[in-house]
Order: sequence, then C-alpha cells, then structure tokens
Amino acid sequence: MIHKIEIHRLYDHNEIMSNSSIYAIFEQAETIAKINIHTIELSFIGNDEMQQLNAEYRNKNKATNILSFPQELDPIQGDIIVAVPTVISECKDHNIPFHQHLTHLLIHGYLHLAGFDHTTDKDAEMMESLEIQILHALHQPNPYQE
Repeated sequence: MIHKIEIHRLYDHNEIMSNSSIYAIFEQAETIAKINIHTIELSFIGNDEMQQLNAEYRNKNKATNILSFPQELDPIQGDIIVAVPTVISECKDHNIPFHQHLTHLLIHGYLHLAGFDHTTDKDAEMMESLEIQILHALHQPNPYQE
C-alpha cells in the first residue's frame, strides 16, 4: 500500500485529474506490478522548469514529458515530475485525450520509481507489458498499438 502521495500543482491546467483519480492510478500500478512504493511526491510543472531539470540531471537541454527520481530503495520513495505543456503538446500532435496520455505517463513514472527501465529492448518490453496491463485494468487503451 502506498503510504503517502504528495501532489504539487505548480502548473495549473483544468484537465489535470483529481487527487483521487491519481491515487487510483498508482494503486492499480501497485496491484499489477506487485511493487509497494512507500512515498511518491508528484509535481506538475511548466516547460521552463522541466528544461532546467532535464539539463541538470540528464544533460538534455529541452523539456521532456516526465522525469522520475527514485530517492530510496527500502522503502521505495521518489519524485515524479510532469511538464504539463509538453504533455498538452504531445496530445495535440498525436490526437490523444489529455487524461489518457497523463494516465500512461503516471504509470510510466511509477514503474521507473520501482526500478524498471527501457534502456534495452528486453527491459523496454517488460516495462511496456506492465504498462499495458495496468492501463487495461484502468480501461485505457494500449498506447503502443498503432
């Protein structure tokens, strides 16, 4: 059971889901992945802030949609940071509803906190499979299906 989720809405957008919806996403991820994350700090920010974080921690001087920062492994704790304008732009570019894309990204960030990655094809397949299972349980479509 996730013990604590702190949500910081530093970038306001009317389509960002309610806290209870966010909790439900993380609870479903926990159930399917069978990994208990003790504490999650979730922040919704703008592109300028995300660009700074991405440059500092990943040496990429551009905004990205989501970053995850595991802090502790026992118990698992970490931060998930979402750049709302980047997510909005991706939704428009790919004709995806905001709620659907954000749900996928939150699951993706959760799995990164839990130690999953997509640096190799095998790791990516494992992570994507879990994402698809969690999304299915939430009645969301497979984002990797064309």
